[in-house]
Amino acid sequence: MIRLPCWDNAWFEYLVAPETGKWSLRRRAGEPDDSPVGFGSLEPVWGVWPRFHAVYAHGARLFFQAGSRRWDVTEGVGPCTFWQLGYGAMSGLALTFLTGERYRSVLIHPWRALWTRIDPTYDGIDAEQAHFFLYLRQQLPDARWRRELIARETGFDD
Repeated sequence: MIRLPCWDNAWFEYLVAPETGKWSLRRRAGEPDDSPVGFGSLEPVWGVWPRFHAVYAHGARLFFQAGSRRWDVTEGVGPCTFWQLGYGAMSGLALTFLTGERYRSVLIHPWRALWTRIDPTYDGIDAEQAHFFLYLRQQLPDARWRRELIARETGFDD
C-alpha cells in the first residue's frame, strides 16, 4: 500500500494498492510525509459523485489514476488541457496519453466558485490548491517534476 497525502485536507490520506487500483481514505496516521510519492484527491465528477484521482510513483514508474483505472505517464503525456467556467463552478481535464488513449473528466463544484467570489485575496496559488486538475495540467508535462517524484519513491536522484 502507498500512502498519498489528500490534496485538499491535511487531516486525511489515501491508501492505494497500486497493483489493483483499490484505494481508501483514512484519517492521517502520524506526521505527514515530507517527501510524498504522489497525491490523491476526490473530485466531484458531474457534481453527483466523487471520483478518486491520483498521481503517484511506484516501481520506478509514474502513474495517473482515475477511479480504479491507471495509466503510465513516466515518459510524459500528450496534449493536456485544464479548463474552467463560471468562476470555477465547472472545470475539466483532458489528457491524451502517449499510447493515444484519452481521458476526460468534467467537474462541477459550486462551492469552489463561491470562494473565488467572496475571498478578495484569491489568486493563482489558491486556484492551484483548490483544483487538483490544474495542478496536474501544470506538472504532468514537466519531465523534471516526473523524474523527481519517481526519485522520491526509488530513493535515487538523477
